[in-house]
Amino acid sequence: MEIISKSYLLLLIYSIQEEVHRFAIEYHKLLRGKISTILDDINGIGPARKKILLLNFKNVYNLKEASLEELEKYLSKRVAKNVYDYFKDMK
Repeated sequence: MEIISKSYLLLLIYSIQEEVHRFAIEYHKLLRGKISTILDDINGIGPARKKILLLNFKNVYNLKEASLEELEKYLSKRVAKNVYDYFKDMK
């Protein structure tokens, strides 16, 4: 009798542990999916260009300080101008 009740107890603990783990993973996915930056507001900047900019400039502050010529190294002239004007208007 004691062995049977212990196995049910272990099964219950295991089930709770699995549910907590599932919940934690879903919550993490939810948070990760909502991450956004100020770059999302700039016309012409999608996920690919955002990644290129952050890889090369490391953060948004460095991007704000970039010259138009520096931006044109990584973006088309039109999109680089959009980014430059967006941050220039913020200053």
